[in-house]
Amino acid sequence: MLKTLLILPKKWKTLEKRISNLETYLSRKDRLGSIYGGVKIDYKILDLPELKVRADGFISEADIKKVTQSYRKDYDAIGVIPSHRPLERYWGGYYPNSDPTDYKLDFYVFTDEKTRMPRNNSNEYNFERSVEHELAGHGVSLDLGLSNRANTRGFKVGTDNTHYYFMDIDDKDGYYAEINEIWKQKASLISKLISGYQAIIDSFKKKTK
Repeated sequence: MLKTLLILPKKWKTLEKRISNLETYLSRKDRLGSIYGGVKIDYKILDLPELKVRADGFISEADIKKVTQSYRKDYDAIGVIPSHRPLERYWGGYYPNSDPTDYKLDFYVFTDEKTRMPRNNSNEYNFERSVEHELAGHGVSLDLGLSNRANTRGFKVGTDNTHYYFMDIDDKDGYYAEINEIWKQKASLISKLISGYQAIIDSFKKKTK
C-alpha cells in the first residue's frame, strides 16, 4: 500500500470526494495497483508557515521538511499544498532523498480548489493533475530506481520520464504502461533471485543431513 498524506491550510468543500476518487483511480491495476496493491491518501489541515519561493522557482527542501518531518515515519509520501501560487512558472516540486536508507517522498503543489490544468487530452483540475504528477510520476519513478532527471524533458530509457509523458506528449496511459512493465521486470528478477537462494539453501540442508 502506498500511504500518502496531504497537508493543506484549509479544507475544501470537494476535498474528501476528490481524494476518494483519486485513491480509486491511482489504485487501478493499470495505474499503481499492480505495484503497490493500492493507494491510501489521508489529509490534515494545518496553519502552514509562509513557504518562500527561491530565485530558481522552488521552495527549499528544508522549508518543506519543517512541515512534513513529524509525519514522515507514518507515510511513504507527504505533500504540502499551500493555498497560493506565486507567479513563477513551476506548479510544484519534489525532493529525491540523497540518503539511500530514506525512501520517503516530500513534495508540494501550488493549487486551489477550482483551478484547472488544460492539456491536449483533458481539462483536469490542477489538484489531481499535479498530485498525480509528483506522487505517481516522480515518486514512483524514484521508487523503481529510475535515474532522477529533475526538470529535463524528452524520453530517455532507464530514467524518470514523468515530464515526457505528463508534459511533452500528454500520454499518461503510456507512462503507466512503462512503469508497470519496469515493475514486472524487476519483480521477475527478484523472484528468480529468491528461487535461486532457496535452491542453494535446500541443497545445503540436504548435505548436512
